[in-house]
Amino acid sequence: MWADAPPNLLIGLREGLEGGLVVSILVAGLRSETVTGYCDPAFEPVRVAFDGNFRERGEIGAAVCVLAGGRVVADLWGGWADADQHRPWQPDTLVNVFSVGKGLTAVCAARLAGLGLLDLDAPVAGCWPEFGAAGKEAVTVRQLLSHQAGLPAIREPLAPGAMLDWAQIVTAVAAQEPWWTPGTGHGYHVNTFGFLVGEVIRRITGGTLGTMLREQIAGPLDADVHIGLPGAEHGRVATFRWPDPMIPAVADGDHLMIHNAYFNPPDFSGTGVVNSPAWRSGEVPSANAHASARGVARVYAALAGGGRLNGVTVVDRAALAEAAAEQSNGEDLVLHRPSRFGLGFQLTQPERPLGPGPAAFGHFGAGGSVGLCDPDSGVAVGYVMNQMGPRWQNPRTRAILDAVTSCLLCRVRNVMAAFISGVEPHPHDPAGGRITEAFRRRHPAEAGRPGFSVPAATQPAATGPYLAVISCGYPREISDRASGLIDVTRRQHDLHPVLQLGHAQPARGEMLAQEGYIPIAVGVAKEHTYHPLSLTGSLPAGSARSAGCG
Repeated sequence: MWADAPPNLLIGLREGLEGGLVVSILVAGLRSETVTGYCDPAFEPVRVAFDGNFRERGEIGAAVCVLAGGRVVADLWGGWADADQHRPWQPDTLVNVFSVGKGLTAVCAARLAGLGLLDLDAPVAGCWPEFGAAGKEAVTVRQLLSHQAGLPAIREPLAPGAMLDWAQIVTAVAAQEPWWTPGTGHGYHVNTFGFLVGEVIRRITGGTLGTMLREQIAGPLDADVHIGLPGAEHGRVATFRWPDPMIPAVADGDHLMIHNAYFNPPDFSGTGVVNSPAWRSGEVPSANAHASARGVARVYAALAGGGRLNGVTVVDRAALAEAAAEQSNGEDLVLHRPSRFGLGFQLTQPERPLGPGPAAFGHFGAGGSVGLCDPDSGVAVGYVMNQMGPRWQNPRTRAILDAVTSCLLCRVRNVMAAFISGVEPHPHDPAGGRITEAFRRRHPAEAGRPGFSVPAATQPAATGPYLAVISCGYPREISDRASGLIDVTRRQHDLHPVLQLGHAQPARGEMLAQEGYIPIAVGVAKEHTYHPLSLTGSLPAGSARSAGCG
């Protein structure tokens, strides 16, 4: 499917599920000697940032893929996939993405919860009796998923290679006494997370986590992501540049907990074995997921759409919403810096944002790899590379994510500016044109279309017609200014006061996905029911330039 993407494709801009923004993409050839692929001109900053990673920030080989509303807006790759720099990176190149696998694990858990097969608040020992040892009989599945179980490390020394023996690791972690009282704090379960959650999944499904990922998530989504990579696929894997193995000396107390979280067994995180066939084939869910950028982005595109992509549902919407809701926040007992988690997902935080909106979630991986989505904008990002880098604030990752954010905010400003300024309507332009009596006269034809109930708190005293505006979840300073300018337009055309409806109402998202391409949904509210105006299409070419955002 990806290889068949047309060389020129204009898709448009619309609201997607849950208010997701689907941004127009115009595929264009790239001009870089290093970077290959295609990119919507509206997302040109992503190409510039990705190219800059090679030219200025030491990138060796990498790929980035961005989807908006389930459609590709950037698909770029470049550099080398091997240590000798003889094998160019390809669009289907796989690479070890480390803790990005925790996000994939979280998707599997959320799916089981949505199917009613996993009770998040039940004791783990209910499905895994051996886990109840050492005072853990009351530890819940929710505590496992939110890094509150107190099991970030195994105290008993393990031999190198033990992480490739699933039974040995889960036996050891089941016998482990918690390092802190479960539920009283949280600490990043660096490597044990995947075994803990994976064993719960195995006890419920009868198969491994990697099998569930392949059969119930990756396969249905046509997403190139793997935990336990088949030998036939090893030829596509990029060599990962790992620094010279340096395992620090064993410490005592809390230092022992942190040391063992990373280095018990000594190669728990992949040190010295990351490029071996045994590591690639094994299942070490917290550390050895292998994926392409396209694959990661495709999984998160489904999550951005409420668990659904192109007619395929992999996660129940309500279960996903719970998985992406905050469970842990504050000082991390392992990392000794702030961290914030849902049920397995990392959540955006000021110190390390995952996207432009407050609802963004995903997971970073060692080296700077990342999979994420921002449900408010409907955007998903997959970024993978083949060298280690700063784990906390990787400049290559930050450049990519900052570029994605700048594209989204600029695009919203452009659409709002065109909408407010009254530019001459384009045949397929939701933003151009004035809110005029002509639009009001269209109301009778719209009245019979499916609407949804206006929340009681916002029901108007009169029956309308009202000019109804639904914000799309972007930063307050943008939506407030838009509301003010739209209000001026409303008064100019003698409509009732603007009725502000809250964002992220499921019925609204489902409806607008069919009704029109409009980032600030505009319609008529009458008798407590909202009826959208039938406006569809994309922003006219001149509007973006006139708005000053390029």
